Amino acid sequence: MTLGLVGVILLLWLIGGTGIHTRLKISRPFGLAGSSPASATILRRKMIYTAVFQNTHNQYTFETHVSSHDRSVAWHDIYEKRKDKDNCLVLLIDGQASVRTFDGIVDLPQ
Repeated sequence: MTLGLVGVILLLWLIGGTGIHTRLKISRPFGLAGSSPASATILRRKMIYTAVFQNTHNQYTFETHVSSHDRSVAWHDIYEKRKDKDNCLVLLIDGQASVRTFDGIVDLPQ
């Protein structure tokens, strides 16, 4: 057997033949099926964060950002990138979170 044929046989064995991949885990690029919003997603030394901001009227806003994996660097970076410069960054959550507040969920009696 030649070295090239051995390489092809090894590759076919690793991927489980010419059909469904069973032995070799294929990583998927960001945005494709299999990503978990419940865990932090790492993008080439960067991570997705959900930032929670509070304004002077004690109202919260939420933004999604991609920043450094280093949380201290990410905090400063996201604070500088915030949409409303009057808001204060109060929480930084790893990953993309669907954040709900009491006012947005609970219907109070009139």
